[in-house]
Amino acid sequence: MTRRLGLVIGAGWLLGTSGRVVGQQASGADEAAVEQQIRADLQHNPDLENDVIEVTVDGAVATLWGVVGTASERAKAERIARSDGAAAVDNHLKVVNPRAKKPR
Repeated sequence: MTRRLGLVIGAGWLLGTSGRVVGQQASGADEAAVEQQIRADLQHNPDLENDVIEVTVDGAVATLWGVVGTASERAKAERIARSDGAAAVDNHLKVVNPRAKKPR
């Protein structure tokens, strides 16, 4: 029983949410579908819908560019990209809080 459990856990660790082995190259159609899903989920997330986030997917790597209001929004955008099928995320999002007080 222990050996089987270890195999199941090991297999689960190797598979991304899309069922591909982590690090496996996606086809062009897969890349477009993952990119489209990430964009849709970012736009429909209430915490991120007002942020400007650009997404590209190359192979199994999603790249995020843009501006968000908090570090937690930056982390949330990365989690969304991973949950939508990206094996890795190159996160270039900048945190800019427009409500922060400017120094005098």
